[in-house]
This record gives sequence, C-alpha cells and structure tokens, in this order.
Amino acid sequence: MKSFKKKIALFLLPYVIGLSLIMAIGGMFSSSTPESSQGDGNVGVTGLPPEVMKWEPAVIELTTKYNILEYKNYILCIIMVESGGKGTDPMQSSESAGQEAGAIQDPLISLNQGVSYYANLVNKAKELNVTDVDVINQAYNFGGSYISNIAKKGGKHSLDLAEEYSKTVVAPSLGNNSGSTYSYKNVVSEKYGRTYLYLNGGNFYYSFLLKQYLTTGNTSGKYIVPVDNPQISSGFVDRINPVTGAPESHKGLDFAQPQGDNIKASQDGEVVVAQFDGQPVQGYGKCTILKHSDGTYTLYAHQSEQLVTVGDKVKQGQVIGKVGSTGQSTGSHLHFEIRKDYYGGQVDPAPALGIS
Repeated sequence: MKSFKKKIALFLLPYVIGLSLIMAIGGMFSSSTPESSQGDGNVGVTGLPPEVMKWEPAVIELTTKYNILEYKNYILCIIMVESGGKGTDPMQSSESAGQEAGAIQDPLISLNQGVSYYANLVNKAKELNVTDVDVINQAYNFGGSYISNIAKKGGKHSLDLAEEYSKTVVAPSLGNNSGSTYSYKNVVSEKYGRTYLYLNGGNFYYSFLLKQYLTTGNTSGKYIVPVDNPQISSGFVDRINPVTGAPESHKGLDFAQPQGDNIKASQDGEVVVAQFDGQPVQGYGKCTILKHSDGTYTLYAHQSEQLVTVGDKVKQGQVIGKVGSTGQSTGSHLHFEIRKDYYGGQVDPAPALGIS
C-alpha cells in the first residue's frame, strides 16, 4: 500500500505543484463572492460558502485540463452537496476510483478524480446524444449506466425516472430487492412530497440537490455593444483561422471597425488585464480584460491604444481603448469576448448583447 501511495504521489507531484501555485494566486482572479456565471452563460451559482469557493481555482484548472470548463459550476455544487468543501475527499470520489468510501486522503487527489470522472460522464452523454445536464449530474451519484438508461427513454431527466432507476436498478444491485426505504427529510424532498430514499439505492434527488445552488436567467440587457455602428465580421463559430489557416473555434465576436474607433466597456467593471500579448491573452495584441460584479469577464482585443490600466474601475459605456489590428489580426477590428472565468470559458456574446 505504501508503495502504491508513493507511486501516486510521484505521478501527481508536477500537477500538485502547479495546482498549488494556481490556488495561491487564484484569489486575484476568482470570484470574491459566492456567485459567478457558468454553464451556458446564463447559469451561475449562489449560496456557496467560502469552504466550497476556496476550491474554485483548482476546479477551473481541472475542468480546463479535462476540457469541461463550461461545467465548472456544476462541479462546485457537487462539492457543496458531497462535503460542503470540507474534509480530505471533498468530491467523495474514492468510490469512482474503485476504492472504499473515504479512502482518498488528499483534497487535490479527490478533486482530480472527481472532475476526471465527471468528464467521462460528459463524454458518455455526448456519445449517446444526451444533452440534458441533469442526467450527467444525477449520474455522478448513480454511475454512468444511468446515462445509457435515460438515453433509451428520450434523454431527459425527471424525478420519476430517477426514483425508478434507484428502486429497480441501483438498490437491487446492492442487495435491496424488496424496495425498502428509509426516511429522508429536507427542503428538497419535502418540496416534492417524497420524504424517503431506497436503501442502497443512491440518492434519486441528487440533481435536484445541486439545483439549490444554481441560478438561471437571461443576461440580455446587462451588456452593451462595445463599439458604435457595429459590423460583425466573424461570429462565435467554428472556422478557419485567417492567419494560420488552421481550423479553430472562434471564441468571440469580431467587429470590423475603422482604426482608432472608440472601444467602450460593455458593463461596469474592474480592469484585471491591460497588456500587449502574452498570457492570458496570447495572440490578442493590445488587450484589456474587465472583471464584472456577476463574476463574468469581458475581453477587448487587437487594440491600437489602451486607455486604462490594471486596477482602474470603469463604467458601462466608458471608452477604454481604440480599435486596431495588433497581435494575430488581418485587419482593423475589435475581438470581443464574454468569459465565465478569467482563464476562459467563453460564451457566445450575441444573446447577451441582444444581437440576433
């Protein structure tokens, strides 16, 4: 056992060191409040305590690593439901690693295992054309076979289907063939009038427990178009990069504007990046990133001139720069992004800007 732990420790050492550094500096860029925007751009989290939010930089790093950054807030809600962010196994992911419950004794290993497992569920859902994220979230409790089961029944999660699966599949597999139940009372179960769970049947309320901490709402109206007389030259689409000729996902909107036109802050915010190229704006030339009170970020790239510096507080509509063609650019334009996190997680700006 000691030999196994030593091998694991050596394997994860570079990752743990890097992640520790990110967590150390994460406070500069992670949300200082328990709310942030995530999911499809209209899904955020609310009511998560500091014990959970302290893991946000690590979750951002890991969801980026496993290419599921858009699911970051669901992971935070899982941490909340599983442990409240406390203990050595905050995602309660020992069992998904084939170990006994509570076997993991390192929070970073727990997060790595939990996010990796969630990423596998996301990929399985995509393979089966299941688009309902509630199915994926419930599968974190039930296991990946739940996704296959729901795929055969229309691909949509419901409390009835979850209860049926708990009673007829999960519970019998662990010895409860009689459908025995036990009392389970909280605000969620009382809301739906089923204050019980099946013995050894998992928790058929799991996805609904996560929803307690998720917020939804149309972001349209919070943002304004950052240029006058906008002419969109490239949308939030898959395309061929005009500079490199390689396929890419274009993560924002390009506004073809004359050199020197004003660039305006799309929303009130604080300047967190104002630099020429480099990380985290490689290829973007003179670029500014604003952090907003709702936890989102907006990015303004390829500027000819920057009129703000890091730490400045700006108002919606304030001129923060001038349109240009610096960085990886073939002509004068503004590349504009709405990001769920400082690190990325771009969403299509068009709906938020009221552009059809």
